[in-house]
Amino acid sequence: MSRIIPKKKLGQHFLQDQDVVDRTVAAANLSSSDVVLEIGPGPGILTKTLLKSPIKKLYSLEIDPQFFSRLKPLESEYPDRFQLIMSDALQFPLSKLDEPKIKIIANLPYNIGTTLIIRWLGELNKITSMTLMVQKEVAERIAGAPSTKSYGSLSILCQIKCEVQKLFDVPPQAFNPPPQVMSSVLQLVPKDQTLSDEELTNLENLTQLVFQQRRKMIRVSLKQLNIENLESLLEKNGFNPMDRPEDLSIEQFVRLSRLFEKSVS
Repeated sequence: MSRIIPKKKLGQHFLQDQDVVDRTVAAANLSSSDVVLEIGPGPGILTKTLLKSPIKKLYSLEIDPQFFSRLKPLESEYPDRFQLIMSDALQFPLSKLDEPKIKIIANLPYNIGTTLIIRWLGELNKITSMTLMVQKEVAERIAGAPSTKSYGSLSILCQIKCEVQKLFDVPPQAFNPPPQVMSSVLQLVPKDQTLSDEELTNLENLTQLVFQQRRKMIRVSLKQLNIENLESLLEKNGFNPMDRPEDLSIEQFVRLSRLFEKSVS
Protein backbone atom coordinates (compact mmCIF):
# COMPACT_ATOMS: atom_id res chain seq x y z
CA MET A 1 0.00 0.00 0.00
CA SER A 2 1.08 3.60 -0.49
CA ARG A 3 2.78 5.48 2.30
CA ILE A 4 0.52 7.24 4.79
CA ILE A 5 0.89 11.01 4.65
CA PRO A 6 -0.47 12.84 7.72
CA LYS A 7 -2.35 15.99 6.76
CA LYS A 8 -1.81 18.93 9.08
CA LYS A 9 -4.98 20.68 7.94
CA LEU A 10 -6.99 17.67 9.17
CA GLY A 11 -5.21 17.60 12.53
CA GLN A 12 -4.05 14.03 11.91
CA HIS A 13 -1.99 12.26 14.57
CA PHE A 14 -2.45 8.53 14.11
CA LEU A 15 -2.68 6.39 17.22
CA GLN A 16 -0.13 3.55 17.06
CA ASP A 17 0.02 2.23 20.64
CA GLN A 18 -2.09 -0.94 20.91
CA ASP A 19 -2.14 -0.78 24.72
CA VAL A 20 -3.74 2.67 24.59
CA VAL A 21 -6.27 1.39 22.04
CA ASP A 22 -7.12 -1.60 24.23
CA ARG A 23 -7.57 0.59 27.33
CA THR A 24 -9.82 2.97 25.38
CA VAL A 25 -12.02 0.17 24.05
CA ALA A 26 -12.20 -1.49 27.48
CA ALA A 27 -13.36 1.81 29.02
CA ALA A 28 -16.35 1.87 26.64
CA ASN A 29 -17.68 -1.36 28.22
CA LEU A 30 -18.91 -2.78 24.92
CA SER A 31 -21.54 -5.49 24.50
CA SER A 32 -23.12 -7.44 21.64
CA SER A 33 -26.00 -4.96 21.46
CA ASP A 34 -23.83 -1.85 21.02
CA VAL A 35 -23.60 0.14 17.82
CA VAL A 36 -20.43 2.24 17.64
CA LEU A 37 -19.49 5.34 15.67
CA GLU A 38 -15.78 5.98 15.11
CA ILE A 39 -14.47 9.30 13.81
CA GLY A 40 -11.34 9.43 11.64
CA PRO A 41 -10.24 5.77 11.59
CA GLY A 42 -7.12 6.57 9.57
CA PRO A 43 -4.88 3.48 9.28
CA GLY A 44 -7.45 1.53 11.28
CA ILE A 45 -5.79 0.39 14.52
CA LEU A 46 -8.84 1.35 16.61
CA THR A 47 -11.21 0.16 13.88
CA LYS A 48 -9.76 -3.37 13.84
CA THR A 49 -9.79 -3.58 17.62
CA LEU A 50 -13.43 -2.52 17.76
CA LEU A 51 -14.36 -5.12 15.15
CA LYS A 52 -12.75 -7.82 17.29
CA SER A 53 -14.93 -6.75 20.22
CA PRO A 54 -18.49 -8.13 20.64
CA ILE A 55 -20.26 -5.06 19.17
CA LYS A 56 -23.27 -5.37 16.90
CA LYS A 57 -22.04 -2.86 14.29
CA LEU A 58 -19.35 -0.25 13.67
CA TYR A 59 -19.70 2.86 11.53
CA SER A 60 -16.39 4.58 10.75
CA LEU A 61 -16.50 8.12 9.43
CA GLU A 62 -13.47 9.17 7.35
CA ILE A 63 -12.87 12.31 5.28
CA ASP A 64 -9.39 11.47 3.95
CA PRO A 65 -9.51 9.50 0.63
CA GLN A 66 -6.05 7.98 1.19
CA PHE A 67 -7.56 5.55 3.71
CA PHE A 68 -10.50 4.35 1.65
CA SER A 69 -8.59 1.48 -0.02
CA ARG A 70 -7.16 0.43 3.36
CA LEU A 71 -10.48 0.34 5.18
CA LYS A 72 -12.99 -0.68 2.50
CA PRO A 73 -11.94 -4.39 2.51
CA LEU A 74 -13.06 -4.60 6.15
CA GLU A 75 -16.66 -4.38 4.93
CA SER A 76 -16.21 -7.75 3.20
CA GLU A 77 -14.26 -9.19 6.11
CA TYR A 78 -16.99 -8.16 8.57
CA PRO A 79 -20.24 -8.25 6.56
CA ASP A 80 -23.20 -6.58 8.28
CA ARG A 81 -20.90 -5.41 11.11
CA PHE A 82 -18.85 -2.67 9.46
CA GLN A 83 -19.71 0.31 7.29
CA LEU A 84 -17.19 2.88 6.08
CA ILE A 85 -18.69 6.32 5.48
CA MET A 86 -16.65 8.86 3.55
CA SER A 87 -17.85 12.12 5.06
CA ASP A 88 -16.85 15.17 7.06
CA ALA A 89 -17.78 14.57 10.70
CA LEU A 90 -18.63 18.27 11.06
CA GLN A 91 -21.29 17.88 8.37
CA PHE A 92 -22.68 14.54 9.55
CA PRO A 93 -25.73 14.66 11.86
CA LEU A 94 -26.15 11.53 13.95
CA SER A 95 -29.74 11.30 12.73
CA LYS A 96 -28.33 10.00 9.42
CA LEU A 97 -27.55 6.72 11.15
CA ASP A 98 -30.60 4.47 11.22
CA GLU A 99 -29.89 3.46 14.81
CA PRO A 100 -31.80 4.31 17.98
CA LYS A 101 -28.65 4.73 20.10
CA ILE A 102 -24.90 4.70 19.50
CA LYS A 103 -21.66 4.80 21.44
CA ILE A 104 -19.03 7.14 20.05
CA ILE A 105 -15.42 5.98 20.38
CA ALA A 106 -12.75 8.06 18.68
CA ASN A 107 -9.32 9.61 18.60
CA LEU A 108 -10.63 13.04 17.64
CA PRO A 109 -8.63 15.33 15.34
CA TYR A 110 -7.21 18.10 17.51
CA ASN A 111 -8.50 20.90 15.29
CA ILE A 112 -12.18 19.91 15.48
CA GLY A 113 -12.44 17.93 18.73
CA THR A 114 -14.12 20.60 20.84
CA THR A 115 -16.47 21.59 18.01
CA LEU A 116 -17.60 17.98 17.55
CA ILE A 117 -18.21 17.46 21.26
CA ILE A 118 -20.31 20.62 21.50
CA ARG A 119 -22.28 19.51 18.45
CA TRP A 120 -22.92 16.07 19.94
CA LEU A 121 -24.17 17.67 23.15
CA GLY A 122 -27.12 18.78 21.02
CA GLU A 123 -27.70 15.21 19.81
CA LEU A 124 -27.56 13.32 23.10
CA ASN A 125 -30.88 11.61 22.40
CA LYS A 126 -28.88 9.40 19.99
CA ILE A 127 -25.91 8.75 22.29
CA THR A 128 -25.34 6.18 25.05
CA SER A 129 -21.77 7.28 25.79
CA MET A 130 -18.75 9.02 24.28
CA THR A 131 -15.24 7.69 24.91
CA LEU A 132 -12.91 10.20 23.31
CA MET A 133 -9.22 10.96 22.88
CA VAL A 134 -8.56 14.71 22.87
CA GLN A 135 -5.82 17.13 23.81
CA LYS A 136 -5.15 16.96 27.55
CA GLU A 137 -5.95 20.67 27.88
CA VAL A 138 -9.37 20.12 26.30
CA ALA A 139 -10.07 17.12 28.54
CA GLU A 140 -9.19 19.17 31.62
CA ARG A 141 -11.48 21.99 30.50
CA ILE A 142 -14.36 19.57 29.96
CA ALA A 143 -13.81 17.87 33.32
CA GLY A 144 -12.84 21.10 35.11
CA ALA A 145 -13.99 21.63 38.69
CA PRO A 146 -14.90 24.99 40.31
CA SER A 147 -11.99 27.04 41.68
CA THR A 148 -9.56 25.65 39.10
CA LYS A 149 -8.10 27.37 36.05
CA SER A 150 -9.60 24.69 33.76
CA TYR A 151 -13.17 25.41 34.91
CA GLY A 152 -15.20 27.45 32.46
CA SER A 153 -18.24 27.58 30.21
CA LEU A 154 -17.20 24.35 28.42
CA SER A 155 -16.97 22.53 31.78
CA ILE A 156 -20.45 23.66 32.73
CA LEU A 157 -22.00 22.93 29.32
CA CYS A 158 -20.61 19.38 29.31
CA GLN A 159 -21.22 18.57 32.98
CA ILE A 160 -24.78 19.88 33.06
CA LYS A 161 -25.62 17.41 30.27
CA CYS A 162 -23.27 14.50 30.99
CA GLU A 163 -21.44 12.62 33.67
CA VAL A 164 -17.83 13.43 32.78
CA GLN A 165 -14.77 11.39 33.75
CA LYS A 166 -11.18 11.94 32.66
CA LEU A 167 -9.78 8.42 32.41
CA PHE A 168 -6.06 8.54 31.58
CA ASP A 169 -3.35 10.55 29.84
CA VAL A 170 -1.59 9.52 26.63
CA PRO A 171 1.97 10.63 25.77
CA PRO A 172 2.97 12.03 22.36
CA GLN A 173 4.95 8.92 21.43
CA ALA A 174 1.71 6.93 21.23
CA PHE A 175 1.02 8.74 17.95
CA ASN A 176 2.53 9.12 14.49
CA PRO A 177 3.49 11.87 14.01
CA PRO A 178 3.88 12.70 17.72
CA PRO A 179 1.92 15.83 18.70
CA GLN A 180 3.62 18.53 20.75
CA VAL A 181 1.14 18.12 23.59
CA MET A 182 -0.20 15.38 25.86
CA SER A 183 -3.54 13.76 25.09
CA SER A 184 -6.20 12.31 27.37
CA VAL A 185 -9.06 9.86 27.12
CA LEU A 186 -12.30 10.98 28.73
CA GLN A 187 -15.81 9.64 28.85
CA LEU A 188 -19.12 11.48 28.72
CA VAL A 189 -22.36 9.69 29.62
CA PRO A 190 -25.61 11.62 29.03
CA LYS A 191 -27.68 12.50 32.10
CA ASP A 192 -31.45 12.52 32.36
CA GLN A 193 -32.02 16.19 31.64
CA THR A 194 -33.92 18.23 34.24
CA LEU A 195 -33.54 21.59 32.49
CA SER A 196 -35.66 22.73 29.56
CA ASP A 197 -34.07 23.67 26.24
CA GLU A 198 -34.71 27.33 27.08
CA GLU A 199 -33.03 26.99 30.47
CA LEU A 200 -30.02 25.29 28.88
CA THR A 201 -29.71 28.08 26.33
CA ASN A 202 -29.92 30.74 29.04
CA LEU A 203 -27.29 28.91 31.10
CA GLU A 204 -24.96 28.69 28.11
CA ASN A 205 -25.41 32.38 27.30
CA LEU A 206 -24.73 33.41 30.90
CA THR A 207 -21.61 31.29 31.34
CA GLN A 208 -20.13 32.49 28.07
CA LEU A 209 -20.80 36.07 29.15
CA VAL A 210 -19.08 35.89 32.52
CA PHE A 211 -16.18 33.65 31.52
CA GLN A 212 -15.19 36.11 28.81
CA GLN A 213 -14.00 38.15 31.79
CA ARG A 214 -13.13 35.30 34.13
CA ARG A 215 -10.78 37.38 36.32
CA LYS A 216 -13.45 39.99 37.03
CA MET A 217 -15.95 39.78 39.87
CA ILE A 218 -19.46 38.81 38.78
CA ARG A 219 -20.78 42.21 39.90
CA VAL A 220 -18.63 43.63 37.08
CA SER A 221 -19.16 41.07 34.32
CA LEU A 222 -22.93 40.98 34.90
CA LYS A 223 -23.24 44.75 34.44
CA GLN A 224 -23.62 44.01 30.73
CA LEU A 225 -27.11 42.73 31.50
CA ASN A 226 -28.21 46.20 32.60
CA ILE A 227 -29.94 44.93 35.76
CA GLU A 228 -31.07 47.57 38.24
CA ASN A 229 -29.70 47.21 41.79
CA LEU A 230 -27.56 44.29 40.60
CA GLU A 231 -25.44 43.88 43.73
CA SER A 232 -28.35 43.92 46.15
CA LEU A 233 -30.25 41.46 43.93
CA LEU A 234 -27.28 39.10 43.97
CA GLU A 235 -26.91 39.33 47.75
CA LYS A 236 -30.64 38.89 48.31
CA ASN A 237 -30.47 35.60 46.35
CA GLY A 238 -27.45 34.22 48.17
CA PHE A 239 -24.65 35.24 45.80
CA ASN A 240 -21.47 37.06 46.72
CA PRO A 241 -21.08 39.91 44.18
CA MET A 242 -17.32 39.79 44.70
CA ASP A 243 -17.02 36.16 43.57
CA ARG A 244 -15.34 35.45 40.25
CA PRO A 245 -16.97 33.04 37.75
CA GLU A 246 -14.67 30.17 38.68
CA ASP A 247 -15.89 30.43 42.31
CA LEU A 248 -19.45 29.44 41.40
CA SER A 249 -20.62 25.83 41.24
CA ILE A 250 -22.71 24.53 38.37
CA GLU A 251 -25.78 24.54 40.64
CA GLN A 252 -25.15 28.22 41.42
CA PHE A 253 -24.88 29.02 37.72
CA VAL A 254 -28.23 27.32 37.12
CA ARG A 255 -29.81 29.47 39.85
CA LEU A 256 -28.12 32.58 38.47
CA SER A 257 -29.36 31.93 34.93
CA ARG A 258 -32.90 31.44 36.25
CA LEU A 259 -32.62 34.68 38.22
CA PHE A 260 -31.64 36.58 35.09
CA GLU A 261 -33.54 34.50 32.56
CA LYS A 262 -35.20 37.46 30.84
CA SER A 263 -31.86 39.23 30.44
CA VAL A 264 -29.77 36.35 29.07
CA SER A 265 -32.33 34.72 26.76
